[in-house]
Amino acid sequence: MNKIEISVQFSDEDKALLTAVLDAAKMVGSASASATPAAKGAKGAKGAKGKPAAKTDDDFDADATADEDADNSADEDFDGDGDGDGEEAGPTRDDVQAALRTLAEASNKDAALSVMKKAGGSAKLSELDEAKYKAVIDAATVATKKAKAAKGKK
Repeated sequence: MNKIEISVQFSDEDKALLTAVLDAAKMVGSASASATPAAKGAKGAKGAKGKPAAKTDDDFDADATADEDADNSADEDFDGDGDGDGEEAGPTRDDVQAALRTLAEASNKDAALSVMKKAGGSAKLSELDEAKYKAVIDAATVATKKAKAAKGKK
């Protein structure tokens, strides 16, 4: 017998996923091992009232093939953002708009426009670069807090 040494490195996320899959397989295996021969559909096993037990399909490969054909993109979407990359989704244009609206309500429209120009480099939301969404939201949040604090002092 020849020995082969293989070294594999996994990310922490992959390790956690593999551990969860293996733990689930262990639970399924222990439940299946404790089942009676009748429940397993063993040849000649008798079920309730002496009738032959129903045969179960233990061919997991057939199921795996079916799973590969199905759209399992949601299975890989751990963060729920729809892209399956496991990374958090960044802010959206709607998030920026909501932050600017909140600022406009706390102060005025000019303040919101000023924040968008300074933090985002654009006077129009439609022309704002997605990479600057977070900066605009953060700036609008700070400006909103200042505006609310100023109103509270009056």
